[in-house]
Amino acid sequence: MGVTVRRATICASNGQAGAGQQSKRCNSMWETNRARAGRGAAGCGGQARRIAAALSMALALGLAAGVALAKPSAPDARTPDGGLYYGPLRQGQLHGQGRLEWRNGMVYTGDFEQGLMHGQGQLRLPDGSSYQGQFRAGVLSGHGRLRYADGEVYTGEFADALPHGQGVLELVDGQRIEGRFEKGQARGPGVLIDRDGVRYEARIEENMPTGAGRIVLPNGTRIEGRFAEGGLSIQGRGVVHYPDGAHYKGQLYASLPHGSGTLRRADGAVYRGEFRQGLMHGQGTLRLAKPQADGQRQLKGQWRAGRWLGGEQGGDAAPNTPEQWLANIDTALYNQNALLARAFAQLRPQDPQQVDLYALVVAGDGTEEVFRREATYVRELLDSRYGTRGRSLALINSRTGVAQTPLATQESLRRSIKALAQVMDVQRDVLLLFLTSHGSRDHELSLQMRGMPLRDLPAATLGRLLRESGIRHRVVIVSACYSGGFVPALRDPHTLVITASRADRASFGCADENEFTYFGRALFKEVLAKPAAAGLGLSQAFAQASALVQQWERALQPQPGEGQAAATEELSPEARLEAMPEAVQALAQRSQERIEHSEPMLDASPEYLQWLDQHWQRWQQPTRSEPGQ
Repeated sequence: MGVTVRRATICASNGQAGAGQQSKRCNSMWETNRARAGRGAAGCGGQARRIAAALSMALALGLAAGVALAKPSAPDARTPDGGLYYGPLRQGQLHGQGRLEWRNGMVYTGDFEQGLMHGQGQLRLPDGSSYQGQFRAGVLSGHGRLRYADGEVYTGEFADALPHGQGVLELVDGQRIEGRFEKGQARGPGVLIDRDGVRYEARIEENMPTGAGRIVLPNGTRIEGRFAEGGLSIQGRGVVHYPDGAHYKGQLYASLPHGSGTLRRADGAVYRGEFRQGLMHGQGTLRLAKPQADGQRQLKGQWRAGRWLGGEQGGDAAPNTPEQWLANIDTALYNQNALLARAFAQLRPQDPQQVDLYALVVAGDGTEEVFRREATYVRELLDSRYGTRGRSLALINSRTGVAQTPLATQESLRRSIKALAQVMDVQRDVLLLFLTSHGSRDHELSLQMRGMPLRDLPAATLGRLLRESGIRHRVVIVSACYSGGFVPALRDPHTLVITASRADRASFGCADENEFTYFGRALFKEVLAKPAAAGLGLSQAFAQASALVQQWERALQPQPGEGQAAATEELSPEARLEAMPEAVQALAQRSQERIEHSEPMLDASPEYLQWLDQHWQRWQQPTRSEPGQ
């Protein structure tokens, strides 16, 4: 609310008062008008702006230079509303430099003229807000500084007790608005600067940029276009100027190239096609400025995360088309029993002279090829490095290889565990079960094939299948979002459970074009497949892998926090940190929500972990090469 002190004459402290009309003026003096409430607007960072509440929220910053009045023991005047005035009077009115105090704690110190606050002064209100600057005829007018009780500060021009004219509003979260204010609100050409130094230049309405404008990042990147309604990002057609001289023109989403557009790189190369999250992604053509060593000057086809796949489909996967899905259904209808029987027939019995390791790998979600690639690599690694060749099975949902490998379903999983139990010494040997897929918040592992209605795998069902098998010693590794929720259902004195994340956290790297999930890459490719893994127990390998995952997640976004659902669609570490140009990285980092680290988990009793680590070291075989090399 604005506070306006209306003009009035003063009754002198000695009790002398003018007769007639003069007494009436004394009785009506110092009326406080609190009816002029400002129209507060929604402010930046979600905080309500109440700039229009000028004087009632406003400020105490000390007297202007040279104003310092001694406070006598008795006031020189009293106001009818209880105010005490210390200072000079002229013809019964407050005049000159003085101090006026109210019982509610409000204090004005500064210049008076003909009974009104007029000139330079400061006003402190009971709520802690304060104002220092110019007054005219009893109201804030001219240049001043208004500090609100919540710590926000407006510095600039005032009119009629409200911020009006050029000014700067500093918000408590580090943001600031520079520009023109009208009747207490930022309105007109201006700039919002956030705490990281990012500038949002546009017309400001209700303290937010609106319409055509641009974003300027600290590294010099400029994004031009139209601001999304009520947001701080540019959407639709736009232009991006990168600090290295590169230039993009096309569709933008969340201020990033996303959709169709043209990128002219600093080296003269030109890409025309589709983009996703700032990267070349989808169908497109890159015309190089100079021919490659083989004479090729154009790369045309499918792109993924800034990388050319070399053709309409590219990579090692079958086409992701409805025609391929239908073909897979026809194949799977007739070959599942035969594939399972063939796989079971190839299992070797255990060696009664030692504790053997058996393995079952499961790729659950066939809609993305990353799970097939990861499960295939893990099986090859275990076969070649840890002695499971002839003692391993694979169940893989994928649009690729339906004719060669059994699908992953609840029934095929049950039958596979049973088949392994029949050739194992269920009291001595160890089963390693590796599952990679998408996971849900209610702790079910996704089992999917395009066009096939498969049941997902709940944690409780997996626990029941393992208990019913009679296999005593188990290592279960689950690479999926929210996989920590499998721990309670699998916990057992003779079971080690490793998960890619906590029960309430997402994991990373689940994208069709990736080779691995983050956790699968860390544990199997970067730790267990390396020569340095010799002599490591599984618990030590887990510790190293967890540290790698945390490092990659930090690199993915310098400001970690929340945003799990979006994180499951993240690109691989290579794509994000190597293929992505530096300027585009800056844009991508600003567009992402904050994420929480996945925090992989290991659950086992210390005694069992020690026993298992000893056998794990014994199972290791001499290093030759990584799987697939």
